[in-house]
Amino acid sequence: EPHFDLAAYAQQDFGIFSGTGQATAVRLHVVPAKAHAIARTRRHPSQVCEWQPDGSLICSLTVPLSPDVVWWIANYGGGVTVLEPPALRQQVLGHGWAIVKANILYKGEKL
Repeated sequence: EPHFDLAAYAQQDFGIFSGTGQATAVRLHVVPAKAHAIARTRRHPSQVCEWQPDGSLICSLTVPLSPDVVWWIANYGGGVTVLEPPALRQQVLGHGWAIVKANILYKGEKL
């Protein structure tokens, strides 16, 4: 009879979103203004949030680096900084840059 490892299977998902690829250790810094929103919503079984003395959080989780993870982080704007891995930080920056370009260059308007 084949053995089913629930923990290994769960690492392929990010909340309700499925990911592909190898699960990767992710560390995030969350500013105090966004900390409660992230701490109260457990998005993944591996998610661990540690409160910092200043009211911010350091959150760690192990998930595939998927567009859904990028979107989740970008959703918090400047409230979340990707500490690790650098590849995820670059993906979040790319997402943010695409938003800036789309809105600054809208119909040739300049801010």
